[in-house]
Amino acid sequence: MAIGDTLEYVGSATGTGSSNSIIFSGLPNTSDSFFITGICSTSATGVSSLGMRFNSDSNSYYTKYQMGSTQGANLTFSASGSYATYGDMGQMPGTSVNVGVGKSFFQIEIWSLSKSSISPGSPSFMSRNGGIGGSNTDSQNRWLAGSYSYSNSGGSALAPSGTDVSSVQLFIVGSGNFPTSTRFSLYRRPTT
Repeated sequence: MAIGDTLEYVGSATGTGSSNSIIFSGLPNTSDSFFITGICSTSATGVSSLGMRFNSDSNSYYTKYQMGSTQGANLTFSASGSYATYGDMGQMPGTSVNVGVGKSFFQIEIWSLSKSSISPGSPSFMSRNGGIGGSNTDSQNRWLAGSYSYSNSGGSALAPSGTDVSSVQLFIVGSGNFPTSTRFSLYRRPTT
């Protein structure tokens, strides 16, 4: 096995039922590549999106590209034409789905988290999301990717280029909280 192929467990977090946010803080600076796995839903009735922020930064520094299929429909592709206040990781069901026990899974990879002078380029992410969608019979499979921009061609979005990413926040976009059945686990990929 080559160096860097082994993922090391960092920690896990579960929903409390009273919060719409989970934060992994104090990310070890011995690696700038991490992997998050998890399952979740929202306590709201309808479908919600899972958002991600680096260092809890809610400025418009995040881009998104998405492709996917819902309930056997044709594969679709979309790209955001502007910067958003969070990275979109996919969708999760609400309580109207499967009597509130429906879940979606997430596999999220993030990399290039050190400051641009050490690791030039923007911190980037990729998410695979699947499971129950917007109804009892609706299933989904999506791939999303994007970045937290240190710069862009227009120069209007500049994430802090002198700061390492030390925390990752996962949160529900919209209403509702993470039920106690929500669980995310964080792993790091060693660099040596």
